[in-house]
Amino acid sequence: MTFSAEDCRGVTYDHEDPLVVSVDIANHTVHRVLVDGGSSANILFRCAFDKLKIHPQQLTKVNFPVIGFNGSSVVPEGKITLPVTIGRRQSARNNLTDFLVINVPTVYNVIMGRPLIHRIQGIASTYHQTIQYVSDSGIPEKLRGNQESARRCNYNAVKTRNHRENDPEEDSSEERSDPSTTQGRIKRKSDDSRKSTPMADIEGRPDNGEPQTDTDMKDVSLDGGEPSGIRIGTDLGSDLKIMIIDLLREHKDIFAFSAEDMPGIDPKTVTHKLNVLEGSKPIKQRLRNYSAEKIKTVSEEVQKLKDAGFIEPCKYPEWLANVVMVKKPNGSWRMCVDFTNINQACPKDCYPLPRIDQLVDSTVGHALLSFMDAFSGYHQIFMDSHDRTKTAFITSGGVYNYVMMPFGLKNAGATYQRLVDHVFADQKGRNVEVYVDDSIVKSKKDTDHVADLRETFENLRKYKMKLNPKKCVFGVRSGKFLGFMVSQRGIDANPDKVKAAIDLPEPETKRDIQRLAGRMAALSRFISKASDKGIPFFKALKNKDMVWGAEQKEAFSRLKTHLASLPTLARPVEGETLYLYVAVIPATVSAVLL
Repeated sequence: MTFSAEDCRGVTYDHEDPLVVSVDIANHTVHRVLVDGGSSANILFRCAFDKLKIHPQQLTKVNFPVIGFNGSSVVPEGKITLPVTIGRRQSARNNLTDFLVINVPTVYNVIMGRPLIHRIQGIASTYHQTIQYVSDSGIPEKLRGNQESARRCNYNAVKTRNHRENDPEEDSSEERSDPSTTQGRIKRKSDDSRKSTPMADIEGRPDNGEPQTDTDMKDVSLDGGEPSGIRIGTDLGSDLKIMIIDLLREHKDIFAFSAEDMPGIDPKTVTHKLNVLEGSKPIKQRLRNYSAEKIKTVSEEVQKLKDAGFIEPCKYPEWLANVVMVKKPNGSWRMCVDFTNINQACPKDCYPLPRIDQLVDSTVGHALLSFMDAFSGYHQIFMDSHDRTKTAFITSGGVYNYVMMPFGLKNAGATYQRLVDHVFADQKGRNVEVYVDDSIVKSKKDTDHVADLRETFENLRKYKMKLNPKKCVFGVRSGKFLGFMVSQRGIDANPDKVKAAIDLPEPETKRDIQRLAGRMAALSRFISKASDKGIPFFKALKNKDMVWGAEQKEAFSRLKTHLASLPTLARPVEGETLYLYVAVIPATVSAVLL
């Protein structure tokens, strides 16, 4: 691992700034994480712990103090193990990490100490504002720090040491990595501004949930009895509606209403192989101590997996991992297995995932769409028989290994994409688009949709792939696909993001302005001259002595008016002449291709 002049780009010199990054902890994005190689422990501060919505009963008691550099000491409220993800997608590094939870005033949410830095084989450079680490695929990757955030944290830390009241400032908006959301400071209008709702540092990852569409739908029965959960659009001709319902009933075996309905993909078609590197030394983790509540929950989850046939008892495991229970936003538990050790011993599968923008663009201009989601998609693929014992995990009730491919294994996404590319090889790009376990059937004409669905269903039946009836909708004019609303007209902004921006009250604090900037960043593809419209807000962020004034109020009002009527983006017609329009003002340059 080396640092070069390329790593200096975007860094303001000369500086003495610490390295502050953002990471994912327990399925939430956490900002203001201080990378500190001088810390002998990973610290999760109580303010961030509370925002993660983790119950204090999950903490393991500790009776030793943490000593600061000035000799002061504080006894942690407890210790907890949480899943941590460094980086995104193919660059990600996943680990289960021990944190000490400490309740002291601080401008940071987390301190990434030596234990985690060493775990990810990290090398941090405050000079380059970057930490290099080894991803799950064994490739060196880089995570850039947020220098503006580091400076604000340092500024507030100095003010705290000088005993002047000031809340820690926000690091970033709810949208990721937009530079405009993290610049400068703004003077508080009054102490009352502290009462405003702060922007959350820790963001819950969105749940796919049910398919979103602006078309009216109705639930259909597959056997003439109770509704099945499968829905079709009501904006269909009576004949077409009957034909689609008949087709669904004819192929009701492609839907899984429970895990018992999933026989699994024929191993001759695909299995997940680990391909553990030769010479890798197997690691067996010791059973961790859990609370009675966690033991009960683990037992219930294991029983469900056994009943579904996803796992089996294991007598002589080669590798052995622990489970970790993570609280989901709805209060229920998710059981994860710490596959860190086995993942490190496996090479990366370089099978490519499709580009989301190309998939979204390819759905434009189709009259009818059907959205499909696989039922526990990964669990439909068998583990290779030689690798099953390598997925073993230990619980207080015994040792088990996976029969079906679990979540969390390196290359699982690539294996699933390889499967769907094989299943829909003759349809991809023509009447089907698929990204891992999300797929869409598209038809240029209403009259073609039944035939396109039939071809899709026959392929699903042939390979015994099962759909989740509650997450499928058939025969609609539009719907949300990979984060965008797609229809025959074109691509529209995600209505949830538009509503979130329009519903924002007039900002009163810097946090509020950062939230606004984040909303704009999420919709920038649809906002005409977005940089121009954001200048007044960026001015407020850059000037530490500026308050929310008349210029900002007027710009805020104009922005909301614009958001109420965002354009629909069209896909270019092949062979059509396109024109680039450029608008230049002293502060910004804007362009649009028409």
